Amino acid sequence: MSSTNASAYLQEALTILRENSFYRATIDWPTLEAQTWQQAEGAQQPEDVYPAIEFAIQQLNDGHSFFWPPAKVRAIQTGAEDSRNRQPTGCLIASDIAYLHVPDFMGSAAATPVYARTLQQIIAELDATGPAGWIVDLTDNTGGNLFPMIVGLGPLFDTEEIGAFIDANGTRIVWRYSAGQFIVGEGVCLAIAPPVVELQHRPARVAVLIGPSTGSSGEMVAVALRGQKHTRSFGQPTEGLTTANAPFDLSDGAQLLLTIAISADRTGQSYRTALLPDETIEGSAKTLQTAACAWLRHI
Repeated sequence: MSSTNASAYLQEALTILRENSFYRATIDWPTLEAQTWQQAEGAQQPEDVYPAIEFAIQQLNDGHSFFWPPAKVRAIQTGAEDSRNRQPTGCLIASDIAYLHVPDFMGSAAATPVYARTLQQIIAELDATGPAGWIVDLTDNTGGNLFPMIVGLGPLFDTEEIGAFIDANGTRIVWRYSAGQFIVGEGVCLAIAPPVVELQHRPARVAVLIGPSTGSSGEMVAVALRGQKHTRSFGQPTEGLTTANAPFDLSDGAQLLLTIAISADRTGQSYRTALLPDETIEGSAKTLQTAACAWLRHI
């Protein structure tokens, strides 16, 4: 590699991977780095190194880490891609069952609380009808930003502590939902301004719908509801990306979205791969909803 710019940039990325990757202790770093430098042979500028960085990420074997070039990062941060997001929706699918569709989300700082508040407002409107139970549909939630999903569903949680991340050292970093705030460890990840919705008809009976297109943050929402009383999941095994990614900025504005932890539910059960439903259901969305309704009415 002949360019100082490209060399420094690749070294920057490799250092981040080596110091932060969840499975870093199991990786043969001299071999990985030698192969990555070979991939970058002839690179002149940082952008010439992107394929080599993506190669190195693939060798981490976590199945979840990825790389965003500067243009992608800017598009997310400036809201240029906000229009691609779907908002949560909800309705009564029967006179006594409230249905919530909780889609994936990846948007700007301005769009994030909008998603959360929209979901809370839907819950408030449906709660006013006094439903016998709730269906939380995650079947096409492929992931993105977990924070607005948790805050949006906050009224349905029956306890403040709802899960945790477990890092490579075994440290448990607790997730909490409290009064419109999602708190991880000691840090507030997202907070919406009052008024914050509180469920009037408790306890909430919750059926969670999951499947192979439930991934990443979508899976973590399901994890947050695991172990809650009067809660059961229906469907098929999820995608298997139950690990946590964190962003690491590179000097040209690109980001490494790097797996740094696994998830755990409130009971302490940890997850590295797919979530299995409590009740396996094959068939259409209607079939899942019918099974969920039957359970909600008879628990």
